[in-house]
Amino acid sequence: MRGKSRGYIKLNKENPYLDPIIDPNYLDEEEDLIELRESIRLTQEIFSQPAFDRFRSELIFPKSNNLSDDELDLVIRNNVESAYH
Repeated sequence: MRGKSRGYIKLNKENPYLDPIIDPNYLDEEEDLIELRESIRLTQEIFSQPAFDRFRSELIFPKSNNLSDDELDLVIRNNVESAYH
């Protein structure tokens, strides 16, 4: 929850009275992507334990427990959002 990637906010060069340019630059640092990937895998491992059998149904996100790192990275990049608001 403490990503290393850093974004920026800057004024519009053409007209500083327009909305600022905001780029959160999520997942720019490889370490952030690795941590998210490991978090998803750990969550999958925990919820696959027999103690959760009666509560568990089909997977919601991601749709498979058998994704390669590259496949999971793509899912993360296309779906994950910031927890800050």
